[in-house]
Amino acid sequence: MPEVSIKVGGRSFKVACNEGDEHLVLAAAEMLDAEAVSSGTGQLQDSRMLLMAGLMLADKTAGMRRQLADMRKRAESAEEKLAQLPKTAAPGPDGAGASAMPRDVIDSLVAIAERAEELAASVEKRAAG
Repeated sequence: MPEVSIKVGGRSFKVACNEGDEHLVLAAAEMLDAEAVSSGTGQLQDSRMLLMAGLMLADKTAGMRRQLADMRKRAESAEEKLAQLPKTAAPGPDGAGASAMPRDVIDSLVAIAERAEELAASVEKRAAG
């Protein structure tokens, strides 16, 4: 099992991790160190500093998860509304055909879906790191 040297709050630590996960441990340590430094917990004992920084990161993660859940609900609601709209022929190659949904509604739905995917990727990345 590989060991990674990390620095948090100006102190060095050796941490064991699974093979291939070294970059994840380093990324997590950078986040923890940034939180410890930005929160002014650097003068506390190691254990208290790490606890405070960890709690702050957990709070941020919880907030992101709430945002993600909200975005997923909004996307599901938009999909339900979309499914309830009357079906019409899609425009052909010559542009013939009419859409039952205004372009601004389609653009809004696409933007909501893209934002939900971005939030999901961000939360998954931070949860893994």
